[in-house]
Amino acid sequence: MKHLVFFVALLSVAGGAIAHEFSEVCSSGQTLYYSTLNNKASVECAGSGSNPYNGYVRPAGNLVIPDSVTHDGYTYPVTTINSRAFYECSDLLSVIIPNSVTAIAPEAFYGCSGLTAIEIPASITQIRTNAFANCSGLQSVVFNAVECTQMGTTSKPVFQNCTSLTTLTVGASVTCIPSYAFKGCSSLENIFSHNSVPPTVNNVNAFENVDKNIPLIVPAGSHDAYAAAYAWREFFNISEDGESPQGITDAGLDNTVVTIADGRITLTGAEGLRVTLTDIKGRILHHQTATPTHTIDVPATGVYLLQVDNHPAHRISVVK
Repeated sequence: MKHLVFFVALLSVAGGAIAHEFSEVCSSGQTLYYSTLNNKASVECAGSGSNPYNGYVRPAGNLVIPDSVTHDGYTYPVTTINSRAFYECSDLLSVIIPNSVTAIAPEAFYGCSGLTAIEIPASITQIRTNAFANCSGLQSVVFNAVECTQMGTTSKPVFQNCTSLTTLTVGASVTCIPSYAFKGCSSLENIFSHNSVPPTVNNVNAFENVDKNIPLIVPAGSHDAYAAAYAWREFFNISEDGESPQGITDAGLDNTVVTIADGRITLTGAEGLRVTLTDIKGRILHHQTATPTHTIDVPATGVYLLQVDNHPAHRISVVK
């Protein structure tokens, strides 16, 4: 009977009517909509694909998606977040995706501009095109998917137009990074990988348009492994978690010595010389005549260019 209901639901989508079979209120208070197939449940949008929430209240606030849902006396595991399930739910502030979910369909969270962080659980095996596109407030992604094999396409990456996304954290159990996974994440400022064995990257385009000068922080003892691994070796500033950030202790600037610790750059031996610090976008952050022990407090973790007098600039990485 459930299979028949699902078939009817599919016909409704084709006709532009209601796609879901039933709705239930979840533990965090929002009403979610579901369809079923093979005794598994998918989270759906309330209306049709072209009008996802036409006449329905969009989920808002802090959402906890359940790992199962009970309807008419039967309990279904929730395994999919379907296409446009939360399309342009701009008042959605946070989402917890359960480990029962294995797939996130195209445009599932498209335009959820209120989201600032998202965690991809270990169970996810595929994230389809534009799943988090236009999530303009998204700042942080924690990627814990152990064996995700599909993420977006070359023309429709998962995080397209996520212009505020600055931090990516890769979980300790992640074994692979799919093609196109983080393509276009051009605003990334930091990547933290917690697996001492570099996850296999299917194609270098997984990090296409990501600035390779940003800090890549890896577990202690794994610097050389990342520096030799396909795709990871494209990053120029790899440092180990817990160690002093990699910088320059002898800049080759005559008698000037540069040290970096705790977000501060210290120059000795540069007294009377002009010291200039710029970020990688060319913005001047510091331009002063050096004192005997000259210090510069950097605004944030990142990659900078340090120039002393007329010597060539040196690229350095600083962890704040």
